[in-house]
Amino acid sequence: PPSPCSAASDVYAMGVTVWEVFLKQLYYPNQDGTVTVPYTNVSGLRHALERMLHVDPSRRPSADQLMTFELFEAAERAATE
Repeated sequence: PPSPCSAASDVYAMGVTVWEVFLKQLYYPNQDGTVTVPYTNVSGLRHALERMLHVDPSRRPSADQLMTFELFEAAERAATE
């Protein structure tokens, strides 16, 4: 049988972690597996979470693609300053 572990599952797990750190609440997907991101003023967070937590693993970004997201570009800039 195919392994449930993949790059897409790693991105999903990171999305859950980002959700809990930034939103300070446990992550629970909707019953159909989709995600409803609550209001946040953190730039780029909604877009990143919607993509990382997508119900279809093939629609999740790669790690390289994540680094082009506004949320992660800002974090990388802050880390190098």
